[in-house]
Amino acid sequence: PICPKMFMNNFARRTGSAVFKNRRMMSAGHQSEAEVEKEMAKWYKMTIVMVGLSSLLAVYNIVAHDHEHVRHGLPYQKIRSKPFPWSCPDCPLFDGDCWKECRENK
Repeated sequence: PICPKMFMNNFARRTGSAVFKNRRMMSAGHQSEAEVEKEMAKWYKMTIVMVGLSSLLAVYNIVAHDHEHVRHGLPYQKIRSKPFPWSCPDCPLFDGDCWKECRENK
């Protein structure tokens, strides 16, 4: 039993070399090397322009938009089954404002 995929690969390998012998297959059908180089230069320039535009858009998105997500004081953030094991038992380890407030109240 020959599987269809193996048959098609074998057929393409045998007939492809005979049909397209000594002929370069270009994606757009260009005939001369000069046209190929011209097309390649065009796409290279387009790529450089698009990389530049994408980079500018990324910088704009980072700089122009506010990244402050204030989410302090929400009720589900203060659920404690037991106190933390440090000097301010109600403050998370890296919450500087809570630590400052805790030390002022002591």
